Amino acid sequence: MSSTTNPLPAGVILLPPEEGRHYSCGPMQSVFLADGEETGDVTHDFENRTARRAGALNVFIPGGFESNMPAIVEWYRAQASARPAILI
Repeated sequence: MSSTTNPLPAGVILLPPEEGRHYSCGPMQSVFLADGEETGDVTHDFENRTARRAGALNVFIPGGFESNMPAIVEWYRAQASARPAILI
């Protein structure tokens, strides 16, 4: 994606808010903006350009971590279902 007001260097991957691949991990949300084929020889970086709440960026080098996400999501699902329900 390129911008006419702020040209990006060649090879930069820029995704708008709410884009990417989302995984629900219990109380945590994981969003992959780029992993694997998309990130060949690309430096990963993060910038919050707003005053709103932002998350942390974890760079897993050399990449390919996203393939582990289905098992991680299932682990969180199993943990939640193993807890007894709290009735109020």
